[in-house]
Amino acid sequence: MTRIDGIVPIIPVPFNKDESINFSDLKRLVKYCVSSGASAVCLPAYASEFYKLSENEREMVIGIAVEASANKIPVIGQANHVSSHIACEMAKRYQELGVDIISTAVPRLFPLNENDIMIHLGRIAESISLPLLVQDFNPGGPTIGAQFIQNFNTSHPNFTYIKLEEPLFVNKLIAIRDLVNDRIGVLEGWGGGTTC
Repeated sequence: MTRIDGIVPIIPVPFNKDESINFSDLKRLVKYCVSSGASAVCLPAYASEFYKLSENEREMVIGIAVEASANKIPVIGQANHVSSHIACEMAKRYQELGVDIISTAVPRLFPLNENDIMIHLGRIAESISLPLLVQDFNPGGPTIGAQFIQNFNTSHPNFTYIKLEEPLFVNKLIAIRDLVNDRIGVLEGWGGGTTC
């Protein structure tokens, strides 16, 4: 398993005045994270403003990050989409481009029950051979629990990381550790980005 045991910056995508991507600055940002001892880098995620990027631009951003990291730290490619089919296609393409881990956020555009979330995430996990990181951010609403995490890891062993984005999550962390031991790495993203 690719080991993440420290800070994982979400790389912001730098834009030029004409709203095109500044690729030289993007490369500098990734190289800075490498030289500063980051455990990994992740993009294009929410803090990267992925929702402003075309599919082609997302792939270019991934390609720059993979090149700039020079295999010194893992690159986490964030494949977010409410469509399972499109998220799978993105994840497969990012894998081809050389990322080390695929990350995807639980789609929260509409309320989903855990079975629907399991189906969506399962399709993504099955479409790749890389480790899968699941980001769960649902401000003001329920998030997936420890039992879901155990069940999903049992059915999809390449699901190896969960990123929790909620305050006061220590009891959930303990419950996750009790159920899955070290099979799942837990990252915290509530204004931070450190592993637990």
